Amino acid sequence: MNRFKPLNFLFIILFSVELISCHTAVQNHPAPVVVNRYFYYWQEDTWRLKYNDTAYFRMQKHGANALYLKILDIDWNPVNHAYPVSITRGGYGRYDSPWELTNGTDRVIRDVVPVIFITNKTMLNLTTDELDTLAQKILRKCRVVTYSELQIDCDWTEKSKDMYFAFLKSMKKALNGKKLSATVRLYQYKYRDKTGVPPVDKGMLMVYNVRNVKDYNTYNSIFDEDEAEKYIDGVAKYPIRLDIALPAFSWAVIYRDKQFYCMMRDIKPILKDTCRFLEKKSPGYLVKTDHMYNDTYLRVGDEIKIEAVTNDMMVDAAKLARQCVNSDTVNVSLFEIDEVVNNKVPDETIEAVYNSLR
Repeated sequence: MNRFKPLNFLFIILFSVELISCHTAVQNHPAPVVVNRYFYYWQEDTWRLKYNDTAYFRMQKHGANALYLKILDIDWNPVNHAYPVSITRGGYGRYDSPWELTNGTDRVIRDVVPVIFITNKTMLNLTTDELDTLAQKILRKCRVVTYSELQIDCDWTEKSKDMYFAFLKSMKKALNGKKLSATVRLYQYKYRDKTGVPPVDKGMLMVYNVRNVKDYNTYNSIFDEDEAEKYIDGVAKYPIRLDIALPAFSWAVIYRDKQFYCMMRDIKPILKDTCRFLEKKSPGYLVKTDHMYNDTYLRVGDEIKIEAVTNDMMVDAAKLARQCVNSDTVNVSLFEIDEVVNNKVPDETIEAVYNSLR
């Protein structure tokens, strides 16, 4: 009889427990990654960021000298088919090239990724014969900026995925060696077996817009940690490289007769006008007089709910998104720079958000 067997058995148990503990620690503390700091710029009509603007100084302070810049919004109608409903143009004046600003010596914006927003409606109506033409039209609009990557933003569905993926292939071919990326919603991230994985070089996971904004009873559709976790926890890593987009914005949701009417931005400054708005506990404000604001008709009785992301919510979103990182280098972009400046997001919050992805 070997009297050392019990000791050997005990050693094996202890060694196994140690291995499990180490494995758990690795899972809870993933290997550090390189974080490239970006912002989105998502304003309409005119590119206004100058090197001496507050927005630029905030970017410079946090080492984020790169932008995802929306160039086009593309929608569909029976007459024009796929057509641009808005185009972001360069803000002219002091600089020869507003897309690649310099302060005389150093390049202010190191990298610009043009972003094209395309409605799902467009993909549902597009035909195969129109794919290459649309890709070429988009590239012509992007000639105003030097870039090595182009991003397509589309909330595609199961019904539109075949046409959308075919379009992405046409776009990739037309780019002739440049990188192509595509945004990925949380729903598309979790249910990839239904929505598919876009045929691009990498995706941009949008860790926001987690609840139905059209639901009158939704408290905050932008970010809810418990709801977002349902799309991420226990889900396998995405099969293509993912960058991360995090919320740093607010908007106003307008309801008419408790039904969704529209969404607006930049409305908060006028809500102090007590002749036109009445502040109430829920959902926020009541329209007191009929009037137009930014081409939107507001009627007496319309209700306005302001949805925003708190500093804690921004950090929570970043920590949750860390589970989705699947490469040793990740672009982390806050959406978006004007909102960060106007809402005076603290510097320590921005640092905490970026550092949470490391």
